[in-house]
Amino acid sequence: MTVGVRWATIEDATTLATMFCEMAEHYR
Repeated sequence: MTVGVRWATIEDATTLATMFCEMAEHYR
């Protein structure tokens, strides 16, 4: 259970990082 939550958090963090990078590229 804990491992699943941890992986879900990592996936969310990766998704947010990707979105942030895309926005940075767009507004550069």
